Amino acid sequence: MTIEGTTYTGNRHASKRGAEHEAAKVALKEMFPDEFAMASQDMSGYGKGKGRGKKRRAEEAEANLNPKSKLNHVLPFILDRGPVKGDLTFEVTEDGEGNAKYVGTCEIKELGRTFSGEPQASKKAAEDAAATAALDELKEKYEPALAEHKEKKQRLKRESLTALKERHAEKLAEKKAAEEGEAGEAKEEA
Repeated sequence: MTIEGTTYTGNRHASKRGAEHEAAKVALKEMFPDEFAMASQDMSGYGKGKGRGKKRRAEEAEANLNPKSKLNHVLPFILDRGPVKGDLTFEVTEDGEGNAKYVGTCEIKELGRTFSGEPQASKKAAEDAAATAALDELKEKYEPALAEHKEKKQRLKRESLTALKERHAEKLAEKKAAEEGEAGEAKEEA
């Protein structure tokens, strides 16, 4: 491989494509040593089946939600039913000039309520401001239901774990009884 008059030669390879890749590696290593070192470092722990990732906790994931996503998340607790298309709508209008020229409004049709946010510099920020206004005003409605839902989920998780432990103990007892039965038969045969 020749780049800007410099020829780079890599290791031999069984195929033409493989040989080209080897030459490209040599060229990258000489032209960009720092980037090559970073790219070729041990990547175990990345990708499928290589190492283990960490499971995110629901609280961490919920804390990282933007206001619009959080409003969508708590909407079933506000409406006391699953949401359908059109229950929650956002609209952004451009008012005035300057940095804060977008005003977002959020409407929850079933409640017949509209929430407006403060003027913002971007449309996304305006929608988030409207969602924040809705979340603040409806906090008393969804927080108790959300807390009850989390408690129910924890209770079901505990019950499931207890049942799993019981099934595991039963299997161990059956296995032990079967092993003792086989050992008793072996003694009788001897």
